[in-house]
Amino acid sequence: MDFGYSTQEMERKEEKDMAGAAGKRLGKGLRAIVNVEETAGGEVREIDITNIEPNEYQPRRSFDEEEIAQLAESIKKDGILQPILVRREGNDRYRLIFGERRWRAATLAGVTKIPAIIKDASEEESFRWALVENLQRKDLNPIEKARALSLYMEKFSLTQDKVGELLGMARPSVTNLLRLLALPEEVQKMVEDGELTFGHARALLAFPQDRIVAEARKIVKGRLPVRKVEHKASKKSVNDKALEEGLSEKLMRRVTIRRKKKGGVVEIEYYSDEDLNSLIDRLYSIR
Repeated sequence: MDFGYSTQEMERKEEKDMAGAAGKRLGKGLRAIVNVEETAGGEVREIDITNIEPNEYQPRRSFDEEEIAQLAESIKKDGILQPILVRREGNDRYRLIFGERRWRAATLAGVTKIPAIIKDASEEESFRWALVENLQRKDLNPIEKARALSLYMEKFSLTQDKVGELLGMARPSVTNLLRLLALPEEVQKMVEDGELTFGHARALLAFPQDRIVAEARKIVKGRLPVRKVEHKASKKSVNDKALEEGLSEKLMRRVTIRRKKKGGVVEIEYYSDEDLNSLIDRLYSIR
């Protein structure tokens, strides 16, 4: 959806920075994995397409069937120009690391064998390479990226700092993506479907949880610009903002104060079981 607002370029730059951050540090290494001539320790051969299993950690949830069909027609005409990347799983079985669209299209085209780079990669390396490759894709939506990061952290007991180090991403970029998972499912679906941008989603997080869905619907219906949503969400007392900033700095996590008619809620975000344990340790250490 094109909202036509003045902050679009700023949003695209930030999303590009997040998506491309991994490329700055790992892009060269990733290209080396794919480039047959530069690949060290990788074996390239034609393998039976039926012996390949999809990547269980594939960040992408859905594939464009029309795009797959077009790629299949191209494969029928010109063959497969770039090998996929797989790892061995024993007994002539392989697990995709990346190249699933090519694999799906080749299957649709009736191809029986497919060129593949075979790497002796660990499960963590396979996940990381697939994640880096997908983070650099513009068509992977922010929710898919966030879910993949969260699963990566939980699966391998990683902190946000470590994830940033491994993927070549700044810690705030990791945090900003993970925070999207705190949005209600309906709003996450709006982001996945392109009804809301990353900027809208991030701005919505500043609203009380029980207002987020209603505010998201207003954005879609009124085609509201991000700046207007941010302005509406920022109407909070100076004192509360100062408290939030102080607590966030102390706990190294986003803290939100939500006032009600009587009392209110202090919300501290965490992003995985490992992160929760780290937060608990930090709370116990406060004197």
